Amino acid sequence: MEGKRPPKKKKKARQRWNRKKKKLSQKQNRIGVTVISCFLISLACGAGSTYGLYYQSTHLKEKDSEAVIQGYVLLSELSKEVAKVPETEKPEKVQTVIYDLAARLASYGARRADGRLGSEEQQLLNRLYSNMKELGLNIGAQSIDHLKDPEIYEDYQKDIQKTKTNQKKVLDHFRVSQKDLEKLVK
Repeated sequence: MEGKRPPKKKKKARQRWNRKKKKLSQKQNRIGVTVISCFLISLACGAGSTYGLYYQSTHLKEKDSEAVIQGYVLLSELSKEVAKVPETEKPEKVQTVIYDLAARLASYGARRADGRLGSEEQQLLNRLYSNMKELGLNIGAQSIDHLKDPEIYEDYQKDIQKTKTNQKKVLDHFRVSQKDLEKLVK
C-alpha cells in the first residue's frame, strides 16, 4: 500500500485504497490461519510419533509375546512334573518329560529381547530368558534319582519359584493377563 493513511480528497483514490487494504487484510488472515494450521499439524504429528516410540518401547513384540506365553506354559508343566517326582511309580516316564521340558527351557538362552524395547523392558525379558535357560540346563542335567533327594528337590523348587517370580514381574510389567495364560495350561 502506498501510504498508511487513506487519501482525503479523491473518492476513487479512497475506494482503491480501501480495496487494497481489504485484500491485504484478507491475505494476512490467510497467512495467519495457514501458520496456525501448520503448527497444529506438526504438533499432532510430533505427539503421534512420540507416542509411537513410547508404545514400541513398552509393549511386547510378536516374537517376545509368543516366547513369554510359551515360557509360561513350559514352566507350569515343568513345575507339575517336578512335583510328581517324590511319589512317582514310573520314574523313567517323568524323567523323559522333565528332560524334554528342560531342553525347551534351555533353548531360551538363545533369545534376546527385541532391541526396540526400552532398556528396562529388555532387562526384564533378558533376565527371564536367562533364568529359564539356567533352570532348563540345571534340571536337565539331573537324574530322577538325584531329584528324589529332598535337599536337591527343594533347591529345584526354589529355582522354579524364582523363575516364576521373574515371570510374574514380566507379566505385570507388560500387563499380560495371567488368567488367560492359566486357561492355556489347563
